[in-house]
Amino acid sequence: MKNRRAFAMMGLAIVLGLAAVVLASRWLLRQTPGGVRIVVAAADVNLGQRLAPDMGRLADWPSASLPQGALRDPAQLNGATLPNVDSKRIAFYGLSYGGKTAVRVPPILGNKYAISICSADFNDWIQKNASADDRHSYMFTGEYEMPEWSMGHVASYAELASLMTPRI
Repeated sequence: MKNRRAFAMMGLAIVLGLAAVVLASRWLLRQTPGGVRIVVAAADVNLGQRLAPDMGRLADWPSASLPQGALRDPAQLNGATLPNVDSKRIAFYGLSYGGKTAVRVPPILGNKYAISICSADFNDWIQKNASADDRHSYMFTGEYEMPEWSMGHVASYAELASLMTPRI
């Protein structure tokens, strides 16, 4: 008897949930967008690349949060560059796993970044990943499931940071 009642309640919950979804979607479709159409990137744009009208597309945008300097016509892109981007002042910032990326990627790419900021994870990660002596080693935790693919034999963070250091 208890199982029937539980199944009936679950069935009723599913039916009511589906009804709520249908009603909400109908309500949302009836809402009029209170926005404007602005030009957004249709694909990735490289630093310093001259823009062309086919590189943008029109998209609906809420008028209350319209970005400053937003364009309304893709033709305005013809020959333009991104006005607020100085390719000599691009930074790379990373936190947690992004911190790993902020240390590992810039030396590979060369002089594409003016500065690289590793906000977290700048440590002796070779010991942290593989040591049986360090109680903070990932060998004793289940949180670290990403293999390093023998990265420790290539370079430490100190060595990677030295590759990013400007030379005179």
